[in-house]
Amino acid sequence: MTSYKVFDKDIYTETDEIVTINLKTGETNLEIKRYFYDGKELKEIKDFQEYNLKTNEISQKIQEEFAKFSSKYAKPPIGYMPISGIIYEFMLNRNNVVLIAYANIVKVENEISKEITNDSIKIIVKSKTIFNKEWNFESIQNLSPEIKDNIAKIIEKALKSAMVMMKKNT
Repeated sequence: MTSYKVFDKDIYTETDEIVTINLKTGETNLEIKRYFYDGKELKEIKDFQEYNLKTNEISQKIQEEFAKFSSKYAKPPIGYMPISGIIYEFMLNRNNVVLIAYANIVKVENEISKEITNDSIKIIVKSKTIFNKEWNFESIQNLSPEIKDNIAKIIEKALKSAMVMMKKNT
């Protein structure tokens, strides 16, 4: 299977949502902390705009790498399409989309913990989005038929829309 290197180092974001319930007053407090790991250090990002900017930079890098990857590996009838953090490799066969493989662009890890004291309960939900350094394609055979069909329909619809747009512009 194909493997494609995207980043030289690990990059991820982490969001901690902390709910604190004061048992004496019944008061509830929500605190959200955002972190960004750039391959060197994990930094808390307090400004939401800065956090969005950093994640946007990563998204742009992924788009650039996908364009390079596609120009190198996509040769008719083989094509690639990113959908919701996953790249699907497909083949066109008589206007039908046949899925071949997939690679995860990102991996999300969630963790929930609870801290209980005499006067408060603290619930912490950590969500970590890891941008994969490499796109390692795996066989599509492990996916359920329903998911395969839905993905194929999404790709078919996108390809038809692209064809319509190309015809309009010529």
